[in-house]
Amino acid sequence: MKNVQSMGDTTSKVFSGETKSDTTYKLYSETAPLFIDEIRKRIDKNRKYVLVDIGYYRGELMVEVMEKLKEYDIETVAVDIDKKALDENKIASKKICADATKLPFDDNSIDICMMRYVLQWNTPEEQRKIISEVNRETKHIVIIEHVGADVNNTQYWRERMDDLLDGTEIERLRRTGYFFSTRDEIENWMRELGIHFVEIRDRLVLNAANLYIERYGLTE
Repeated sequence: MKNVQSMGDTTSKVFSGETKSDTTYKLYSETAPLFIDEIRKRIDKNRKYVLVDIGYYRGELMVEVMEKLKEYDIETVAVDIDKKALDENKIASKKICADATKLPFDDNSIDICMMRYVLQWNTPEEQRKIISEVNRETKHIVIIEHVGADVNNTQYWRERMDDLLDGTEIERLRRTGYFFSTRDEIENWMRELGIHFVEIRDRLVLNAANLYIERYGLTE
């Protein structure tokens, strides 16, 4: 995540899956089980792995993932642009404050990279660069979870999100430099970069505003 934005008073609870609405449940509570299952399919207990979490924040996702992967020998590395948030959780073996477009790792130096909801807070050019960077540094598994614009109604969806995030109604929600790329746009970037990928799951999540209601303690 390139820019540090106001995250909301209950952000960590939402990121940890302690959610009330169906929207935030689908966006956050189901992530860790999905990531754990995909990682388990592709690693074994006879070697050591390096796992990097891009957009770590306070480590909510990594805590859940590592709780279920205790039997594996995994060194954990946290990456986030927000140094204060990084320092507030101690689970990672190593913490790095860095821009996701300029990752400080050598080529093929890590085994597993996971990234949840980072791309959309960057411009299209930056998103493509982030994808290229995680591909460059990772030699085994990259798992990206993305929330993007509706493929079938893209422009309308983006306009509605612009209305929500321009800060006119609620200043705390103001965002800049974001772009909600679609599934197809991301997959096209990967093809252009020569990246082999598999789509694990694609789903429609309704009522995106519920996420911000819950994170910021807003009324409907």
